[in-house]
Amino acid sequence: MRKTLATLAVLAAGAVAFGTAASPASADDPNVTYLQGGTMSASRTLSCQTQYKTGVNGQYGAWGYFIDGCTVKLSCPVNTGLYNTRYCDILSYSFIDTKNHRGDRVTMNSRIRRFDAAGNTLGWSDKSCADVDRCTVNDTSWISPGQSATVQCNGVRQWRLYDGNLGKAYCSIELRYR
Repeated sequence: MRKTLATLAVLAAGAVAFGTAASPASADDPNVTYLQGGTMSASRTLSCQTQYKTGVNGQYGAWGYFIDGCTVKLSCPVNTGLYNTRYCDILSYSFIDTKNHRGDRVTMNSRIRRFDAAGNTLGWSDKSCADVDRCTVNDTSWISPGQSATVQCNGVRQWRLYDGNLGKAYCSIELRYR
């Protein structure tokens, strides 16, 4: 009994610790392509994009085919190698695009999350768009050295009786060191 209680206490403590860490959203596509870039000692960029796919009609209460997106994460360096960083600007850019541009309605949601050095959430910002065939979301924020930020996005494309169309999600974060 004592061993069982000790095991449960360790599991509960682990669950609490795990719950404060930044982790991918439950709606992240596991099959994405990551790209990275930036300018040495000035910025860093990380993006992810899904493959074109059908999506899941009505998933999570969506009005059409839900397209699982992806999450990207970067940290603000304390020192760039040339100078100490005062803060980092966060620039997010996300979009949903249909493979065949035939006038299908689309929507996209993108969220910036900011975390302290211990992984605790400091805040977030949600932005959305709606358009035909493709829509784009841009957002900005900032973090201090040692903190991190994620951008997570997903979208929905129109349902049609005889569909055959596909959609993809693209999500990007850029940190500019100041």
